Amino acid sequence: MWFFNYFATSYTLTSGFAFIYDVCTNSYKHFARSRKEVVDASLKMLPVVSFNLFGVTLPYSLFVEYCIKDVERNNYGIIVNSLITYFIADFLTYFMHRLFHNPKLYWIHKMHHEFVYPLALGAIYAHPLDYFFVNLFPFTFPIFVMYPPDWFIKGVIVFVIFVTTIQSHGSYTLFDDSHLKHHKFYKVNYGLGLMDRIMGTSA
Repeated sequence: MWFFNYFATSYTLTSGFAFIYDVCTNSYKHFARSRKEVVDASLKMLPVVSFNLFGVTLPYSLFVEYCIKDVERNNYGIIVNSLITYFIADFLTYFMHRLFHNPKLYWIHKMHHEFVYPLALGAIYAHPLDYFFVNLFPFTFPIFVMYPPDWFIKGVIVFVIFVTTIQSHGSYTLFDDSHLKHHKFYKVNYGLGLMDRIMGTSA
């Protein structure tokens, strides 16, 4: 259960730290909230977040571990594995995310856009289908393409969780605000950077 343990621990620590920070101060924030507003928003998100963590991530992580446990891993090294993972994840994130912005599917995705200025906890605040196809699937599919070593997968989990919670959804002025712009303007920054530049949706 190491995949889930790394995921859950990273998510709990980063979102928990952000919650404590947001309750205590509005410094370096794009949008000021009172302590009550932070608590109320977090309590509203908690049931969905908990389901996505234990009802979606946990069984899927066990499936991933089962599929790769007896498979020989590659020896491409950290640079090649990182580049391939980025290109695949960016491609899938972009097109899956854009698909869920289609009017016929947006009713699934709109929950994630409920907060224009999101909180770190809201990184996985989404309809379970949206969460799986836009968040989990794009970043785990490279595992089945390359079969990287466990140490690499663990590193990706920790790094991606940090970026997704603190940078993408923390609404902090210290970090890149490309995903915040997506929450504000909807039709920009669907992916991780490269695909948006290629498709002309970068902002």
